[in-house]
Amino acid sequence: MSNTRALQTSMQEAALPGVWSKGVALAKDATFYLESENPTEILLRYHKPPVSPKITLWPEEEDWHCDCGDRNDPCTHAVAALLAFRDGRAKKPDALSMKVDASAQIEYRFFPQGGYLYFDRFLVRGKKAERLHNQSLVSLVGGIQSGRLASQGSPVAGKEDYAVDHVLGGSYQNPLDRYTLTRLLAALQGCSRVLYENELCTISAQTVTPQARVSNEGKHDIKLDWFADNSVSQIFKNGAALCGRTLKGVREPALTSKERASFRTYTPNEFPAFASEVLPSLESKLVVHVDTQRLPQLAKHEPRITLHVQAETARKLSVYPTLVYGRPAVAEVQGQALVPIKEDVVPERDLQAEEFLRKKLHQDLQLQIGRQSQFEDESALLFISKLRGWECTGTGLAAFTVQGELTPEVGWEEENLRLGFQLPDTAGAVDAERVLQAWRENRSFVMLDGGGWAALPHEWLLKHAERVEAILAARDGAQNALPRHFLPDLASLCEEEGIAVPSKVRSLCPV
Repeated sequence: MSNTRALQTSMQEAALPGVWSKGVALAKDATFYLESENPTEILLRYHKPPVSPKITLWPEEEDWHCDCGDRNDPCTHAVAALLAFRDGRAKKPDALSMKVDASAQIEYRFFPQGGYLYFDRFLVRGKKAERLHNQSLVSLVGGIQSGRLASQGSPVAGKEDYAVDHVLGGSYQNPLDRYTLTRLLAALQGCSRVLYENELCTISAQTVTPQARVSNEGKHDIKLDWFADNSVSQIFKNGAALCGRTLKGVREPALTSKERASFRTYTPNEFPAFASEVLPSLESKLVVHVDTQRLPQLAKHEPRITLHVQAETARKLSVYPTLVYGRPAVAEVQGQALVPIKEDVVPERDLQAEEFLRKKLHQDLQLQIGRQSQFEDESALLFISKLRGWECTGTGLAAFTVQGELTPEVGWEEENLRLGFQLPDTAGAVDAERVLQAWRENRSFVMLDGGGWAALPHEWLLKHAERVEAILAARDGAQNALPRHFLPDLASLCEEEGIAVPSKVRSLCPV
């Protein structure tokens, strides 16, 4: 028996005189059951239907607690329990059957079945155990007290017993679901009448966090499965773990359905996706033990978009966007998959960054990753003008870059007009007819004779295009000569351009 002298002295000094006197009287008349005893803690139960208070004594700490809710500290129950224990009047139940005279005890039994933790609740009186399955404790005690049910007496039931009754809702069905089992274990914490496979066990307030393990499977594959540390004897599917002789709840990680489905075997062609997507996602939520050397090395690289811009013809441009990781690229995103370019290196995927780049590509250029787009003539030039800041490869940029604005050249070949357009200080030139045709079609650019593109001289054409077209159209096809009535317009054009008019042409102009 534990030494309670110092505890009794401390309790008597703390107790109100009236409380102590009532406790002395209660210790002689009431029934107390000794549920458990060790050098540091004594647990007693005062049999007072319908709710039997639980009293805990800590002799070494000279402290006590009663769950009756009385504001007095100590309360009458604590005083009486201590005195009943001191005088040997607290009844001692059998360690396994919990049988106590004629009064029934409520016993909780857990057992494994099919990977689940099953549960039963019994009313134990002597050697007889009656299973409480489809009857609530509240209705049982109420029926006994009202005389509706014949019984040898109300069971010894504490607050935790009624808490369990509330969780179960009277009846229950095995296996309990995860939510119900978690609440049940919380209600049973500290209860001394819990058995696992017919042996006493304890319920801990601590929880077990699942871990995962990646290991070799066969000659080539790997397997992702759940992993239990050395303290865990067994993990049950409905959210509990056995650690020695202690039952604990399992803290379920917030895994998505896709992450839960990832616990399986993987073949070598799936290793890159596993290393870059599955593994980082799981490691952000739980501990993962990697016990294999078969996975490729995981590296940190930023995703980026590259545009392959190719001149298919002098007038047609093709654009193919790719989403890659690394510089130089070590992997490419193809559809939803990440395809390694270097087999021994796989980047950790950043799906959020990928989505940002996809949206930017669509918003800025109206393109999609992995889909080729084509542009012709001015559409190609306008597209190229939007590519500032984008990473590009291929021949398209040079082929469809506007090289400058054309300059008109008006001159004479003997007595005939010579009109052309070219880029200053370059060999790039365009036939006048093509320039005027582009102007008529309301275009802003024209292709150079030797390749490449130039801008039309908008201001000059706005001023002279109509007159030049009329002059060119009036020329004789064979002699390339103008009718005399067009010569004044031609002379006027030359004077405006600062070009000397040949005297022969001027002499032919009508006065």
